[in-house]
Amino acid sequence: MKSKLLTIVIVILVVWNIILTYQLVVAQKIIHDEQGQTLIRQSNTEIESDVTKVVSNTDTKVVGVTSKNAFSILVGSGVIYGVSDDEVIIVTSNSILNNSGDVFISFANDVVIEAEILGKDSVTDLAVLKAIVPFSVEAFNLGNSSLVKTGEWVLLSSNQTGSQSTGTYALSIIANADRSVIKDLDNDGNGDWQLPLLQVSTPVYSLNNGGALINMASELIGVVSSKTSNGINDGSGLVIGINEVKDVVDKILATGEVKRTYLGLSVISLESMPVYLKSHYQVKLNIEGVMISTIYPDGPADLAGLRQYDIITDIDDKSIMNNDDIRSYLANKEAEEVIKVTYLRNDTINQINVVLK
Repeated sequence: MKSKLLTIVIVILVVWNIILTYQLVVAQKIIHDEQGQTLIRQSNTEIESDVTKVVSNTDTKVVGVTSKNAFSILVGSGVIYGVSDDEVIIVTSNSILNNSGDVFISFANDVVIEAEILGKDSVTDLAVLKAIVPFSVEAFNLGNSSLVKTGEWVLLSSNQTGSQSTGTYALSIIANADRSVIKDLDNDGNGDWQLPLLQVSTPVYSLNNGGALINMASELIGVVSSKTSNGINDGSGLVIGINEVKDVVDKILATGEVKRTYLGLSVISLESMPVYLKSHYQVKLNIEGVMISTIYPDGPADLAGLRQYDIITDIDDKSIMNNDDIRSYLANKEAEEVIKVTYLRNDTINQINVVLK
């Protein structure tokens, strides 16, 4: 019985070996034609995706920025922010201009043109440049950073030489759409200004300064600056949102400088606050506004009597839904102006006058 079983096993193995040998011969015949030449099968498939479309739409809108003096050369990127006839407005990182040298812009067609510095902002580390360009260029479409969501796909683009062939892109996601750092505007050692930021999952380094953060609609939603607080934050992944960029550019184009009035507080939007946090802070689900997370000592809000966890609903009877609403409203205000703040404390609606700084 055992001998018969062994014979069957041997026969099966022999048959299996014959089958494998036949398949090998067939495969070799496919590889080689009658003349013994190797046949190479190649597909001609052109892949187009959302990412490649964004690159195609934006690859000429990120330029190279170079600052030269007698002792040093600093390089980085810039974004084409606006175009009017032959005048081109470019936003870049102020860190690239630290050597106070002459500034040159390298465009995608490899033409290099000297630029004028219109203004700088140390708080955001942004600078605005102007160049007169004798050829056609296209500016970015501007997005809205208050609409950016955590988990959203984005592209980081930088191009230190400006040439279309040397631009680099990195696919990333928004790791946190509601990051911020606290800035000391009056240099008294206390924070008094909440600078909103977008955090991406890809590290951002000083080599990326002045580069673009782009959404999947090919819109500019941020400008890269590694210097997002009082020190250098290389690798942090923090980017200046386009709403803050626009505020800076508008002020520099209007007056050549950026002046800020402030309330001296940090807030959390109830729109983005999870239900469990609302329950923790005993915030009713139908309430709209912003919760004060921090009050800065001796700031306008502190001096007026506002407290942590108060919920601001209106300023001068204008609804406040997020930090962008506060910054937008204060953008045209001057120091010493008085605003009326409507707020909720212990389910009671109150109003208070605040003198801005």
